[in-house]
Amino acid sequence: MLKKPFLTFFFLPAIAFMFTQAVYGQEWYAYSLPSDDIIANYKHLSPKELFDTANYHSKRQSIDTALICYNLVVNTPAKDTDAEHRRRIIDAYNESGLLYIDVSDYRKAYELLIKALDLCEKYQEDQSKTHIYIHRMEVEYILLEEV
Repeated sequence: MLKKPFLTFFFLPAIAFMFTQAVYGQEWYAYSLPSDDIIANYKHLSPKELFDTANYHSKRQSIDTALICYNLVVNTPAKDTDAEHRRRIIDAYNESGLLYIDVSDYRKAYELLIKALDLCEKYQEDQSKTHIYIHRMEVEYILLEEV
């Protein structure tokens, strides 16, 4: 007589656990997005919104999403008259470089920082130059230590 209540109490939580995993697991799976869908979610944003979104994800250590948003900022065509957007592109290269430093991809970080410096020279943007030079020197030092 004791075996039946024991089996009921033993299997009831297991059955409840399996049911919740089946229901909520399917719901979670429905919300997971492939990378193309992630990019599509951000493409409709303006360059300023993209940059702000990238900064938000960068501060929360969501590096992949931040890099996607910075990349979209960089690939948004810039008009020569739009100084604010050009500055945003330079900052996106710089911030992307910093994220690559965080994940120890120093060669990619160096490449992005050089692109940022090239744009600073091209558009005579001296505002961000100092920070970019400091970050570039950091990467150069790390790369020299590897040799």
